[in-house]
Amino acid sequence: MVDNLAVALFHIKVILAGDGTVGKSCLLRRYVFNDFVEKHNMTIGMDSHTKLTKVPGLGPVKIHTWDLAGQPQWSVVRETFYLGSHAMALVFDVNNLDSIRHLPDWVSECRGKAGAIPVLVVANKTDLPCRVPVDKIAKWAKDNNYEYIETSPKTGYNVSAMFEKLGTMGGELCPQEPLGAVKTWARRSASTLPPEIITPTLRPAGPTISEKRLPEPLPRSAQPGFSAVITKFHRLDHLSITDQ
Repeated sequence: MVDNLAVALFHIKVILAGDGTVGKSCLLRRYVFNDFVEKHNMTIGMDSHTKLTKVPGLGPVKIHTWDLAGQPQWSVVRETFYLGSHAMALVFDVNNLDSIRHLPDWVSECRGKAGAIPVLVVANKTDLPCRVPVDKIAKWAKDNNYEYIETSPKTGYNVSAMFEKLGTMGGELCPQEPLGAVKTWARRSASTLPPEIITPTLRPAGPTISEKRLPEPLPRSAQPGFSAVITKFHRLDHLSITDQ
């Protein structure tokens, strides 16, 4: 255990994205506080926590986790929170078919703002009976060069492993920080992104966030295998998974 925050040389920003109620906040709470609340209040806009940990190959790092509200009414607000991210956890609920169908839209939204950052697909709430074929989502993730992990914030299963993996993935993009540089971390991270994906709030002139249109979703054909998976899911309206 690292007990001195000043020793961290890497400050890694990770995003938790996915539909509302898939358990993002519970994952973060389990990781930061090592507890679980059965009934969790809806995230309003964004919640964030920072934790010092050790990541293999990087040593002590600060992982800054931003938990984004998943409801549609927060889509414009979310735009500003992607900036400067180093990795994204794309969370879905193994009992919620819609949360799976929306995965490509979340990838499009995030990468439209943060660039081609690494993605970790998270099959969450695995302590409950699984009602969707997660093996096919795992294959979709692999086909798109995304990492994949299964978690349960209720039992703690794989939660620490999930954040350690995010730290490793984000560390590949995160420049080493001199001590005391945390205040400039977000600004400098943003400056490394291509100009076309820097949000308007960092530009001297241009449209405001409310005036800026959301990025067009990526065509499903751009994400190999997803259309076939979703076509199969549409036949699972009664969640009776019999064909393989």
